[in-house]
Amino acid sequence: MVGNITSVQASNLIRSNAKVIDIRDKNDFNKSHIYGAVNIGINEVEKVLRLFPNKNEKIIVVCSKGIRSIAIAEQLSEMGYRNVYNLMDGYEKYKLI
Repeated sequence: MVGNITSVQASNLIRSNAKVIDIRDKNDFNKSHIYGAVNIGINEVEKVLRLFPNKNEKIIVVCSKGIRSIAIAEQLSEMGYRNVYNLMDGYEKYKLI
């Protein structure tokens, strides 16, 4: 199951070592992103298995506005990841906090 979280909740999870997967395109990611985030394309979800083999880790999925990321977060949940969160307002809102 995927949880939707706010920017403030995401910030708190990141401070407690949650991993961040940013699915925006490389150009947007390279302009700015959440510190420590990993850029993974929408069609590259299998990379998560290699990068984060521990399926109990907290993972936050981020896109620009929180719409596309929910589908990827659900995919990760279906792959067995137990602590997956969708940043519901996306990076555009997160960068304002």
